[in-house]
Amino acid sequence: MDIWIFGAGGHATSVLEVARAAGYTPRGFIDPFAPEETLHGMPVHADIPGAPDAQFAAVVAIGDNTVREKVVTKSIAAHPNMMLPALVHPSAVVAQNATIGRGTVVFQTAVIGSACQVGAFCVINTTASLDHECTVENYASIAPRGTLGGRVYVGPHAFLGIASTVLQNRRIGPGVVVGGASLVTRDLNTPGGYWGVPASLRKSAEDMRGFLAS
Repeated sequence: MDIWIFGAGGHATSVLEVARAAGYTPRGFIDPFAPEETLHGMPVHADIPGAPDAQFAAVVAIGDNTVREKVVTKSIAAHPNMMLPALVHPSAVVAQNATIGRGTVVFQTAVIGSACQVGAFCVINTTASLDHECTVENYASIAPRGTLGGRVYVGPHAFLGIASTVLQNRRIGPGVVVGGASLVTRDLNTPGGYWGVPASLRKSAEDMRGFLAS
């Protein structure tokens, strides 16, 4: 099946490879602000060519959680018949009783354990690991090598940085950003930026605005 990729940044090029490996045929990138007309040999359009009510598959490949939600909302309004499947790389390991919401991308060698619930339009990046019964809410992101112990809760729009670790039974609140290589040993409920071993609040949510732009 053909698929269009919304976004034309670095994250979109990574999603391109997942889409191909998952059996889709990418048609091109959609980004009205892209400086180039091609990316990795594929065309970049300002919008989907053709009628707005056409039926097609697409994936929103934008790293910033908040921007990703805005693009999803705008794109669905403009293209009501658009299909937004979850993309799972064939090298990922997903438990049979785990659930993955639409529009979520699961990258190479990620592990999603027993009874995990991953929401819509999430990013589960390369070699991320979710142990049993984790919940990842809509528009959250787990960066490469991010690790969740069992029964961890990750709220909407939260972001866990590269090689961060969350101990079992901990809660990551909505909008929380955990820095790379950090260790979360307690619940993090207040939006903002946390890092260190153990992770502690270092920046307010306002100071972290735009941190995930990609």
